[in-house]
Amino acid sequence: MKTAVTLESVTKIFDSRDGSVIALDRVSLQVRENEFFTLLGPSGCGKTTLLRLIAGFESPTEGRIKLYEEDITFLPPYSRSVNTVFQNYALFPHMTVEQNIAFGLQMLGQSKREVADTVRSVLRLVRMQELAKRRTTEISGGQQQRVALARALAPKPRVLLLDESLSALDYKLRQEMQLELKRLQHETGITFLFVTHDQEEALTMSDRLAVINEGRVLQIGSPSDIYNFPREKFVAEFIGDTNFLEAEVIAVDAESATLCLESGMQFSLPADNTMSLGDAVTVAVRPEQAILKESAHGATINGVVRNMVYLGTHTHYVVRLSGGSEFTAHVQNLRGHEPQFQIGSEVGIVFEETAMQILLD
Repeated sequence: MKTAVTLESVTKIFDSRDGSVIALDRVSLQVRENEFFTLLGPSGCGKTTLLRLIAGFESPTEGRIKLYEEDITFLPPYSRSVNTVFQNYALFPHMTVEQNIAFGLQMLGQSKREVADTVRSVLRLVRMQELAKRRTTEISGGQQQRVALARALAPKPRVLLLDESLSALDYKLRQEMQLELKRLQHETGITFLFVTHDQEEALTMSDRLAVINEGRVLQIGSPSDIYNFPREKFVAEFIGDTNFLEAEVIAVDAESATLCLESGMQFSLPADNTMSLGDAVTVAVRPEQAILKESAHGATINGVVRNMVYLGTHTHYVVRLSGGSEFTAHVQNLRGHEPQFQIGSEVGIVFEETAMQILLD
């Protein structure tokens, strides 16, 4: 498979009155052709800076950026076959929907016939044909999002960059647009590079994603890999709800380590050769991987229900463990049955070895 975007040890340093700020620190990654790739991380982590570097709005301090093996590190934006959908859409309010889409094509010198054909094609793609004659101030936020997408897709860029482009929409509309974006990416075959701080967006739409924090890429993988096998504590904590348990390494070999939890339960888990006997490690367990039972007999750990929240599909339980820390568990609600455990109930918590993931702190 071809590589659409390549970043090689890209560093970006901004100078300020308080000194230099490292926005990106030797970032290397590859985005494949016809892939929906997401940059995920908290505000200020560097993901938008990375997008601006690819778009050509900023230049890296060090490193190289390639588009289909062509070095574009210092090319101006108009010389790159990429387009950007901004967070605020940046539509012309005095123009109609079709005029907004046509404007960029006209600036590229396309004929009237070419412009008209392309506008009709992308309006059909984003399902906005009936609103072509309306001004952008006369349509909803979700419809404005579609116009911005149509305008960006019209010149047929090889890569489409989307900067937090769903953040202004309400929750229900955002969910609909997540599916719509994935459909558009599949139908056009264009590589989408999407920036968000929303984990649900990243998991829903991405073929692969990169988790970024403090200017560094911490992990790259499919949504299921990132969720089920986080390598670092930040990744596990940022993607979904997670329980962290402290354990001690009591035996280790070339491929695995035997851990002992505070409860005394022992587990053998896959591990690299960097662990040593007596090391303290952190283990992650997702709330949906845990089972609550009325008896502590045979449980991995045990405690007392401190709080519970009924959420329709499941009940969210917070259990205070004997050592004072807390553990959350999601218990599926069965139709016609009340939640099984109440606040103050003593419970046992059971989970399999496969539910545990050793983390790097």
